[in-house]
Amino acid sequence: MKKHIYAVFITIFVILCMVGCGKTKEVVSVPEYEIETEEDYGIALKNHSWRVIIEDEVSDEQLLLIFDEVDKNKYEETTMWVYSSSEAIKAGAYDVAMVERVGKEPPTITR
Repeated sequence: MKKHIYAVFITIFVILCMVGCGKTKEVVSVPEYEIETEEDYGIALKNHSWRVIIEDEVSDEQLLLIFDEVDKNKYEETTMWVYSSSEAIKAGAYDVAMVERVGKEPPTITR
């Protein structure tokens, strides 16, 4: 009888391990980036913006990781413009994405 109980527990354990192994989550890392400029703006300078250069393709998850690193929730409103190069910054509008947060709302990404 004890052998049957052990066999059932071992079988359940092996099945749980196999199911758990099939659900590995991809680890997203922060890509290399460079803050080209940053500035305070608005009434009482409670808002902040960054112009960031990222040379490689970047996912929305990676953009949010970068935003979290530079933002740190210190300002009421924050905007991060993301460019592919310094030349793109000089040309005008962002060419990769814009990430912004207003108040306590989660950041939004515009591409």
